[in-house]
Amino acid sequence: DWMGQWMQEGDDEQVVRGTLGRLLFGANDITKSVKIISGGEQGRMLFGKLMMNKPNILLMDEPTNHLDMESIESLNLALENYEGTLLFV
Repeated sequence: DWMGQWMQEGDDEQVVRGTLGRLLFGANDITKSVKIISGGEQGRMLFGKLMMNKPNILLMDEPTNHLDMESIESLNLALENYEGTLLFV
């Protein structure tokens, strides 16, 4: 539900589920309340919000804090495919 609020015009539930899948959330995780998820999961959810908003610039300050290796690798892949401007602090 939390991710659904960031849907853009033309997005459907498949887009939300696809975004969550790319963020390494499984089918059982989709129904979890955001109040009980871990710090790393919270970070991944915020990256999901960014992905849903499709910004043309990202300002990142220590983006890998609280992420496990699998999540860091997934973030690296996503940033390689990002077409906007990246600014690391």
